Amino acid sequence: DSIPALGQQGIIQVSSAFSAALAASLLTQPLDTIKTRLQVKGGASKVSSKSAMVVSVFKELTASSGLSGMYQGLLPRVTHMGVWGSIIS
Repeated sequence: DSIPALGQQGIIQVSSAFSAALAASLLTQPLDTIKTRLQVKGGASKVSSKSAMVVSVFKELTASSGLSGMYQGLLPRVTHMGVWGSIIS
């Protein structure tokens, strides 16, 4: 009990915010990466269906930078979400 109650609440709040940010980012980062690549490409695709376009972009990304390419920019995203989650909650 060396940490005051308010300090304990702050530690719990910050650790909860960063845990939630990490979980959310790990699940959604690959989808956002694919979405962004599709937006950059625009309509210049030879693939007919949207699901085939998603698969095509996924294959291109993993071929060029491996599975880790789907998680580029993860640290800034987790940091941003964790800080805001700490402040807002």
